[in-house]
Amino acid sequence: MGLRIAVYAGLMVVADALHTTWLVRVALGGAVLDPLLLLVLAAGVYRGPEAGAVLGLCAGFLQDLMGGLSLGIFALARLVVGFLVGVVSTSLYLEAALVPLAVAFAGTWAQQAMWAGVGWTTGVLTVSPGDWAVRTAVQAVMNAAAAPGVFWMFRRLDAWVTPLSRRAR
Repeated sequence: MGLRIAVYAGLMVVADALHTTWLVRVALGGAVLDPLLLLVLAAGVYRGPEAGAVLGLCAGFLQDLMGGLSLGIFALARLVVGFLVGVVSTSLYLEAALVPLAVAFAGTWAQQAMWAGVGWTTGVLTVSPGDWAVRTAVQAVMNAAAAPGVFWMFRRLDAWVTPLSRRAR
């Protein structure tokens, strides 16, 4: 279990470093690919609702800390989305090729809707709803395009870590 946590924590740090240093420079229409969200969604799909929620909470707090926003806004949105994806994934055929695309597209919209709702309520988000919708649509397409690779990598790493973490007991 400790090895799996260390690997997931390392993945989150690398994904956030990639997001904050390089991916923000290649924004498309104000939207940026979000590898942390894709990790949360992959955890929810392949490890279940609890793992999705925990990874979502940790990834959200990391992004709140690194982004300088109010602490807890991303954490709340990602916790809920990670949990919901985990619940919904129990009724999905996970080997279908379109699962990562659909999960990433819908998960991006859900996470952004929750974040925007909290952001507009607290005054942190000042963008108009029209601009928000355009950026979210572009980000959802970008995340969906990257999802198959991220989900594949997550499954391979998880398959590698699982036997090692069982041996460590």
